[in-house]
Amino acid sequence: MNDAITMDGRDFQLSVDLVESALSHLRFLDNVSSLQHVLTGDALEHGLKRYEQLWLPLRYQNNKVNLEPPADVGWFWYLHMLQPLAYRRDCRKLFKETLNHTFKSDKNVITCLNNAIELWYATYPKEGFNIIRNEEYVRPRRNKGEVKDKSSKLSADLIALSESQKCFSYQVALPHFRDRLYLQSALERYKQFLYLKKLEPDEFLTPSVDILLMWYTHMCNPVAYANDMMNICGKILDNNVQVKQGPVDERFTIANRRTNELWMRVSKEEMVKPGSSFRSNERRKPMYPMTQDDLKDSCVMAYKLQIARAELTNVSRRTRHFMLILDCMFKNGGTQEVTSLKGSKRAWSLSLSFVYNTVLHTELRVVLSGNSKLLCLNNGTVFAKGVIDIRRALQSLGPMERVFDLKVELESEVLENAKFELEGTVVEAVAVLCDLVMCKQPFKEDQLQKSAVGGLLGVSGSSANMDSDKFKVFRATHRYLYNYMS
Repeated sequence: MNDAITMDGRDFQLSVDLVESALSHLRFLDNVSSLQHVLTGDALEHGLKRYEQLWLPLRYQNNKVNLEPPADVGWFWYLHMLQPLAYRRDCRKLFKETLNHTFKSDKNVITCLNNAIELWYATYPKEGFNIIRNEEYVRPRRNKGEVKDKSSKLSADLIALSESQKCFSYQVALPHFRDRLYLQSALERYKQFLYLKKLEPDEFLTPSVDILLMWYTHMCNPVAYANDMMNICGKILDNNVQVKQGPVDERFTIANRRTNELWMRVSKEEMVKPGSSFRSNERRKPMYPMTQDDLKDSCVMAYKLQIARAELTNVSRRTRHFMLILDCMFKNGGTQEVTSLKGSKRAWSLSLSFVYNTVLHTELRVVLSGNSKLLCLNNGTVFAKGVIDIRRALQSLGPMERVFDLKVELESEVLENAKFELEGTVVEAVAVLCDLVMCKQPFKEDQLQKSAVGGLLGVSGSSANMDSDKFKVFRATHRYLYNYMS
C-alpha cells in the first residue's frame, strides 16, 4: 500500500445516526447484562425457539408496526444481526426479504412493548410474552406453550454466539461510552476503519472497543448496514470479531499488531486511544453498588404504569353480563378507580395508565359483579373479588425489567378457581423522596453516642462486643445517622 495515502474515510455519510443508536444500544446491553445469569441452559434453548419459531414470523407479518421483543428474544435477535451475512441469508430464505431492526429510544420503547404484547397474545395465546420474570426463568404459563421441540434451521449457531458475545457489555460498561462527544469521536474513527477495510479487503483487521461498538450498532440496523456497506466497500462486511473470555489467542495478537501498523500508516496515530482498549475478562469481578432493593427501601417510589392486557379465567360463559372494577387502594382506606370493564368478554387489550405511589397506595382490588341465572345472582351482585399485592410485584422487578405480570385468585362462593391477570409495563420508576443522603463532609464520630446506634441494631455500643459483620453495619449506620442529623 502507498505510504502517501491519507485517511479520508470521513468524507462519506452513513444512513443511520449511530451516536443516538449507540446510546440505545448501550441501554439494551445494560438490560441483557443484568439477565445473563438467567439466560443459560433451558432458558437459552427456549429463547432460541421462541425467536426462530414465534418472533421472526410475527415481525414479518407486522413489519409496519413498531415492536419491541421480550428480553430473551431480543438477545437472540441481537446475536443473529451480529452475523450480517447469515442474518440476511436466513431472512431471505424464510421471508424473501431482510427483516429490519432499530434500537428503540426510552421515549418509544414502552409503546413498542405494548404493541408487541397485544400482537403476541393475539397470535400465540398459549405462550407467555415473558419467560424471564423477577430475574428468574419461568416456563410457559399456559399448557405446553407454542414452541415445537425441533432443532434450529438458522445458519448461525446462536447458542455458541451467546457465550462469546455476552462479555461485550463488560467492555462498554464504563461511563465514558455514554458521553456524546466520545461517541462522536468513535463514529469518525469507525468511518476511518471502514475506509481501511476498503483499502485492505484481504486483511484481518481488529477494531478497538469504541469502533466495535459503532460497528455492532451499525449491524443492528441491518437494511441500512447492507446499503451503506455496498456503497462504501462494494460488499457487505461480515463480523469476524468475537469478544471471548480468557486469554487472547496468538492469531488475534498478530492481527491486532498488523491492524495498528496499517492504521498508523494512513492516519499517523495508533488505533487504540485512551478508553478504547479491550479490558481483560480474567480480572473481571462483580461490583456491589447500592441495589434496587436498597433504593426502594430508602425511598418513596412512584411508578407510572401502563396496562396492556387483562384476562379472566374460569368464569362461566353463561355469565354474560358483568362488570369488573379495578381499584387502587389508599392507605387511609379510600380507593381510586383504575378502570371498569363491562360486557361478556374474558380478555381485553387495553392502553391505560396510572401512577402507583408506595406511600399513598397499598394494593389493587378486583371486584366482579353482575347477574347470572345460572349462578342465581341478581343484577349488581358482587360474586367475586380479590386483592393484588402490586407493591411486592413491582419491587421484585429487576433493575432493567419493564414488563410486569400480576395474577390473583378471586374469592367467590359461586365460582371455583376464578382468576384475574394483568399484564403491562413500567413506563417510569422515580424515587420521589429519599431519606438516605450521601454528602462530602468531615466525619466526627464522637458527636453521636454509639450506644444509641447499638440500640437500633440490637447490639452493645462497644465494638469489642461485636463480630466483624455487625461492626461493619454498626459503623455504616453510625455514619449515616450522624450525617442525617447534622
